[in-house]
Amino acid sequence: MTVTKKLATVVLLVAMLFTLTGCGRKSEPISEPEQQSESQDRNTIRVATVLSGPVNDNGWNATGYAGLKKIEEELGAEVAFSDQVPVPEFEETFRDYASKGYDLIIGHGDQFSEAAATVASEFPDVKFAVINGNKTASNLSTFSISDAEVSFLAGAVAGLCTESNVVSAIGGMEIPPTLRSLEGYKAGASHVNPEAQVLLAYTGSFTDAAKAKEAAMAQLSMGSDVIFYYLDAASPGVIQACEDEGAKAIATITDQYDQAPDTILTSTLTDLSSLILDIGRLASEGQLEGKAYVYGVANEDIVSLAPFRGSVSEEVEAKIEEIRQGIIEGEIELPVM
Repeated sequence: MTVTKKLATVVLLVAMLFTLTGCGRKSEPISEPEQQSESQDRNTIRVATVLSGPVNDNGWNATGYAGLKKIEEELGAEVAFSDQVPVPEFEETFRDYASKGYDLIIGHGDQFSEAAATVASEFPDVKFAVINGNKTASNLSTFSISDAEVSFLAGAVAGLCTESNVVSAIGGMEIPPTLRSLEGYKAGASHVNPEAQVLLAYTGSFTDAAKAKEAAMAQLSMGSDVIFYYLDAASPGVIQACEDEGAKAIATITDQYDQAPDTILTSTLTDLSSLILDIGRLASEGQLEGKAYVYGVANEDIVSLAPFRGSVSEEVEAKIEEIRQGIIEGEIELPVM
């Protein structure tokens, strides 16, 4: 082979190498200056949410996505999300959004606290927020519901409505929000009915309906006639068990009355979508601070019980409202966790 032919062959191979490399890239990142210019032209914020589960789980992750949609619709923000993100990719996902010029990045759950704190230190001009988080910084805030307050009300409902004097609660993973909810429920039931026995159980999963039903059946076999559950996609397991045994249930996060009108007494409503909208509003107005924000039953538009719809007596309704006011005024002591 001549020198000329050898040179031509080398050039061809190099060209093919660059072509193949280009085909392997999924997208070209927008440069930071371009993104800043676009953001200024839009005069709005860019918001991203990171979720560990699917947005159609009819529970925790669904409310996180609903909140992001409210930010988009009511604030005119440009939004994006990543769901079903595995733990090893938490930091990478936060870092990717930050490097692409998003103004606010929300981690939907305490499990994102470490990753958010790490990436927030790398991008001081980007705002980060974690729902139920445990770390703050100048550009990292946490937003949480006083789970114990609203669950205390649920426990009071159970304690007043039980006929067997045994009530119970089922949670998924033993993480702070779940623990606070079940302990708040226990305290509420004991507050109105000191003689009642309160059973607690954790299945280790928010989504396994079979495990939830098994736990519910175990509690029902011990005499429980009202079960409160802090679950996501696993909720139908508890509802089915209660329907089969003629027991009552108290749902969580969303109003689940339509799923079982004859079984659901009420639901502890934590309107996380409105809370998340508050995060977006604070960020868009430049008022989002690096601190812990807590919403309780005094914030009735975000934290409350669902309408009873005749499932309890007027006397019980009046008593629950009396307890709610006592919590707001600090007259009732809640479990501290």
